[in-house]
Formats: sequence, structure tokens, C-alpha cells
Amino acid sequence: MMRGTFANIRIRNEMLPGVEGGMTRHLPGTEAMSIYDAAMLYQQEKTPLAVIAGKEYGSGIEP
Repeated sequence: MMRGTFANIRIRNEMLPGVEGGMTRHLPGTEAMSIYDAAMLYQQEKTPLAVIAGKEYGSGIEP
């Protein structure tokens, strides 16, 4: 379930312009990695996170 949350191949993360899929950056670095891997690093560091998504994200409606 956790890995599937961001598995949409069309998801866009504005922290990685031009990249689609479940990818992000682990700050303060610049290397691209899966959202799951970054989340696990943040969890180890005890860094609180928030997801900011579009209006229809998670509803199953395609744009």
C-alpha cells in the first residue's frame, strides 16, 4: 500500500522538472530517487512531511 500511493507513472513532482513518475529529491541533495526511498530516509531522520496534491489527486479521475 505504501509503495502504491505514488506509483502513478504520470505523477509530476515540481521539485524535479521534466520528470514524471514517483520520483523526488531528498533535500538538501539534488539526486533523484523514488518517493518511497526518500520517505524512508526522512523517517529515519525523524523529519515531518506533508503531501501537497492537486484537487483530484487520489480520486481516480485522470486529467
